[in-house]
Amino acid sequence: MVVLATATFAAGAMIAPPANLGDLAITSTSVVLARAAEAWTDEGPYIPHTVTRFLRIRVVAGEDPGGELFVSEPGGEIDGVAALVPGAPRFQMDAEYLLFLAPAEDGLWRVRMMAYGVFERVEADGEIFFVPVPERQQVALAPRFPVEVPGVYRARPLLEALAAVARGSMRWDSGDLLAPPDVTRSLSPAVAPSACRFMEYSDGYGIRWFSFDSGGHATISATTPGQDGLGDGGAGAVSGGAGAWTGDPGSSIDLRYGGQASQSIACTSSGTDYQSGAVVF
Repeated sequence: MVVLATATFAAGAMIAPPANLGDLAITSTSVVLARAAEAWTDEGPYIPHTVTRFLRIRVVAGEDPGGELFVSEPGGEIDGVAALVPGAPRFQMDAEYLLFLAPAEDGLWRVRMMAYGVFERVEADGEIFFVPVPERQQVALAPRFPVEVPGVYRARPLLEALAAVARGSMRWDSGDLLAPPDVTRSLSPAVAPSACRFMEYSDGYGIRWFSFDSGGHATISATTPGQDGLGDGGAGAVSGGAGAWTGDPGSSIDLRYGGQASQSIACTSSGTDYQSGAVVF
């Protein structure tokens, strides 16, 4: 299955990382815990940008950005034009995030170091943790020595440590802040099953829909003649799959079944062939 729109792809991000998360807090204008409430896409100066409205839960360090703050990150889809920026965070509505922020233009904010400065609040085994967002894997680190790469942290101790380090009342020490190894493994980003692989663009980064980030939807169809051996050619499986994703209360995906469409690709070995919004059997 391949679904594409007119799109712009950017190379993966590379940053000069801070020595540790404490240094990131010190150099950030504001560090907050906030809940994603709403998102939309603006045209941006060169490529589309996704703006997410957050509701502040707690100021951890630095300036108070107010009870409502707006975070702008490159990438998104508007008027049929999409931009994919590897390393830019994508936020799920109603999820809570620890954000390391710097001011942007027009009263907006941006996260420091792209997805390197974003952690999602996750509950596991009756405890709360902060977990790097999946886009963190798309951020390359420029050589620097030494660097403590962020991991999965226990929530309350981390917030207290960041506040103290930013005040200058203690030095950074992650020894008691990191989650146990088994929790870290269980909360690590998913990988493709051995029999599958994630769809990728030519730059090696995954292809995905952006419309869900701002409350939009995508339409998908089954192709004819369909799958041999199935009475409906597989149309029911496509329809059911779309419904399962849309009906999952823990997912922002709104995938709508668009009926059946004639297959229009040859799938030759001479190159990549695709049919927009279609499952080809």
